[in-house]
Amino acid sequence: MTVKCEKCGEELLGAVNRCWRCGTKVELSGSASPPPPMADAGEDVVVAELAQPLPRTDARPRPPGTPVFRTRPSNPRHLSAAQGGAIAALVLGLMTTVASFYTALAAIPAALGLALGAWGLFSPRRGPAILGLLLCFLALTIASFTGAVGLYKQAYGHAPWEAPAEPAEPEF
Repeated sequence: MTVKCEKCGEELLGAVNRCWRCGTKVELSGSASPPPPMADAGEDVVVAELAQPLPRTDARPRPPGTPVFRTRPSNPRHLSAAQGGAIAALVLGLMTTVASFYTALAAIPAALGLALGAWGLFSPRRGPAILGLLLCFLALTIASFTGAVGLYKQAYGHAPWEAPAEPAEPEF
């Protein structure tokens, strides 16, 4: 059974609650019921055909929730603040990679750069964010190695790759 839209006169098929063209709510009468499912649909049966939409004559926005107008959820990829996170991760990655060869304290800004790079992945500047993440991870690795070597030197008095110094023989 077909139903016609009261506003635009579009012929609607099946049990619908809104007009697909104008979005007007359609009230089905009590006798109208959804069509029974097709028992044996052959290959020559056309279930639906796509129709070209008519040009709009009014300038009103379409009501939200209609099939023609879908509300879009906010997309975090377009956050402009996340672009700053991508650039900050890149800058921190470059600085901490150099500093990690000298001090283990470079691991702190490298960890901050990792967090900012992960945030920057949600921006259109994914390339700098990924590069910043890689550099910050490299800096964190080098700073950890530098810190471990520093602790070894402090405990044993020499670097792990150096031979221990022979104790000097006391002169009498």
